[in-house]
Amino acid sequence: MTTTHTPGPWSFDPAHGAVLSADGHAVAVLCFHGAESMAQEDANGRLLAAAPELLRCTVLALEELQKAERLHRLAGVDLRPLEAAIKAATPPP
Repeated sequence: MTTTHTPGPWSFDPAHGAVLSADGHAVAVLCFHGAESMAQEDANGRLLAAAPELLRCTVLALEELQKAERLHRLAGVDLRPLEAAIKAATPPP
C-alpha cells in the first residue's frame, strides 16, 4: 500500500505557524527557530502551503513537455529537473 500526501489545497495560518489541510487539520507546524525573522517564517509557511498545487502544476508541465517532445516540437530541453522534483515529492510505487 502506498501512502500519499494530504490532499490540497493547503493554507498557512501565520498566527499559529501552521500549514492546514482543506478540512482545517494541521499538516505541519513551523518552528521559528529555523527562520531569521517572522517574515521569513511566513514566507516558508506560504511556500509549504503551496506544495500540493506546485506538485500538480509540475506534473502537468512535465506531461505537456513530454507530449511536445513526442511530437518533435521540443528538442534539447532537459526534463530531468521536473522528473526529480516530482520523484522527491511523491512516494515510491
